[in-house]
This record gives sequence, C-alpha cells and structure tokens, in this order.
Amino acid sequence: MRKVSVALTLMLTSAGNTRDGGTYGKPAPEIAHDRVSSDDHTVLRAVLTC
Repeated sequence: MRKVSVALTLMLTSAGNTRDGGTYGKPAPEIAHDRVSSDDHTVLRAVLTC
C-alpha cells in the first residue's frame, strides 16, 4: 500500500504527453489527495480541479 500511496501523491501529474514529447489538453492547475479508511479498506483519491 505504501508504494501505491507514494506513486499517487508524488508521481501523478495532470500533464499529458504525446509520443513525440509534445503535450495535449489543458493541465489541471491543482491536484488534491485524500485517504479514507473504513474497517480493513483504504481508498486513495486524487481530485483534479479544472
């Protein structure tokens, strides 16, 4: 679970890249993260604000 949490919070980006290195779309200006736990389950969520 730790690796997934780190990947989601540190490596997630809103920029999209094409094969030739260009970008497409409009990047989200902000990404908010949260974690919700209940019993034995944990949900990691990333919300991109557009």
